[in-house]
Amino acid sequence: MWILAVLAIAAFSSCNSGVNDQSSESSTDSSTDSQAQTELSSNRQAEIEQAMLEEEIRPPTNRQPVSIIAKWFPSNSKTTNSGIVAIRMEFAAGWHVYGELPADSMFRSTKINLNLPSSAKALGKWVRQESSISRDEEGLEYYSGDIVVQRNIEFQSGFDASEMTVSISYQACNDSICLPPRDVEIVVEKTN
Repeated sequence: MWILAVLAIAAFSSCNSGVNDQSSESSTDSSTDSQAQTELSSNRQAEIEQAMLEEEIRPPTNRQPVSIIAKWFPSNSKTTNSGIVAIRMEFAAGWHVYGELPADSMFRSTKINLNLPSSAKALGKWVRQESSISRDEEGLEYYSGDIVVQRNIEFQSGFDASEMTVSISYQACNDSICLPPRDVEIVVEKTN
């Protein structure tokens, strides 16, 4: 289950700009969604981020430098068939994953693929706090510490949240080494 560490890297590079966000066939092209549908309310986003940061997570170590959890937050509205998938990624001190990288980079960009049942579609792109982004001396975007990324999901009747998974491809690095790239898939857990 702690293979979830791979999830962290993929989510990082796909946040905000949607770069490296690989949509599954069961989700639709986010560019056709209206701005009103795709934006997360800042209050709801802050609530979910706080809830995710309070969730119990396996402490990352130098041996397993990334810990990840993914949760489903249904809408508080009874008139809306929507919710939010949130991913929390925590890194061991000194470890990071890269966001979008140039094609000729020797490092691997983090990629995330939200796999949804046919009764659901992703709206917009992954959202995260701007403060979670850092840049190294070469200007490469990376993520470290403890971050939360979120994405809106719209669904129809018959939707089963337990069918959602996230596939992530990433490479964890510190100042001395980079671990081999990893690909993982995790089930998105329901919130209580």
